[in-house]
Amino acid sequence: MEAPRQRLTQEEKRQIRDGEDQPSPPAKARQKDRQARWTVKRGRVKAKPGPTLDGSEARMVEGLLIPAFGYKSHITIDHRSRLIRRFIVTDAARHDAAQLPGLLNPDAFDSRVWADSAYRSKANEAAITAAGRRSMVHVRKPKGRPMPEPYQRANRARSAVRSAVEHVFADQKARMGLFIRTIGLGRDGDDRHRQSRPQFPTPDLA
Repeated sequence: MEAPRQRLTQEEKRQIRDGEDQPSPPAKARQKDRQARWTVKRGRVKAKPGPTLDGSEARMVEGLLIPAFGYKSHITIDHRSRLIRRFIVTDAARHDAAQLPGLLNPDAFDSRVWADSAYRSKANEAAITAAGRRSMVHVRKPKGRPMPEPYQRANRARSAVRSAVEHVFADQKARMGLFIRTIGLGRDGDDRHRQSRPQFPTPDLA
């Protein structure tokens, strides 16, 4: 969720990094978002096809680094109904994987936990096991080696279920335009996400 970008002095930036109270007049301080953070989104764009060494043409894919300022919405959904069961809102710089233990739903009927490879870690696997759940988190590619074929097949099968969460994010963004226009996590991030929850069930359930 993007937020309005802040125009801060170097001293104000240092104070925010160090967690100091801002010595500005209260009226001015209320206009400064001290909780939103910068992050970099990774994307891809297809480049024009070009010749290869064997004379054939190949369409290259270029990586993109897109700066973004604001907050992150971490959610747990029911993959059949696409209803949001739990959510956590953090600043955009927080790592996704660190939020998984707080997203585990003890009331979920299905004992399996689906997530992409960014959530694969020893700490998260231990948290899933401690919660009495079964991990269906994607396996990461070994560094410097190709992904073994059995793991590729397993990841493809898991993607069919895990991808349901992307539809929820896309629906929120397309229909509700989740852009933060107020200031601070308590005033916008949590409240804005709570406002989005009643929008589900999705049209196929209405």
